[in-house]
Amino acid sequence: MVVRRRPSIDGVTVAKPTKRSVGGKLASRQRDSFDEFLWNIISINNFYEEISFAWSQMLGVNKHQWMILMAIRDLDRGNGVSVTGVSAKLHADPSFITSQSKNLEKLGFLSRVNSAEDARVVLMSLTAKAAREIGKLLAAQEPAKKQIFCDLEGHHLDDVNAKLTLLREKFQRTAKRLAAEL
Repeated sequence: MVVRRRPSIDGVTVAKPTKRSVGGKLASRQRDSFDEFLWNIISINNFYEEISFAWSQMLGVNKHQWMILMAIRDLDRGNGVSVTGVSAKLHADPSFITSQSKNLEKLGFLSRVNSAEDARVVLMSLTAKAAREIGKLLAAQEPAKKQIFCDLEGHHLDDVNAKLTLLREKFQRTAKRLAAEL
């Protein structure tokens, strides 16, 4: 059996067999790979939250408000974004988005207006102040972004995104199914 050394998620080097026999050992390796993948995703998410916290502090908002601003920036095509749209993107409760967006409006970062088609729907847009301040932060973030994604430029990043989107959809369906079984 060939053994190669590689760092584990906690930074400790562990021996991992590269060749396994048929049967239970192969299934065990697949389970190990699955678990390692999930822990990597969790770790990336945790580090991204730390980074988002720093960026939110630079803007003077909390990290949840930062994410709401980023979702609106991503989703708005000039007509505003509904609370439901932001809620779906962030996988967050609409009432939480509503309360946080009201705080962002008070800070001068958001404009909230009722939809012309349906007065029950509130459409949110970034203010000029928010666009200006976020633009400065995003420009400052470019070197970090390039460093993080340098190995995934071009089509490689598109491929990774396509696979992650597929996984996200499968996780979403599984979560719904499990919730329905409870």
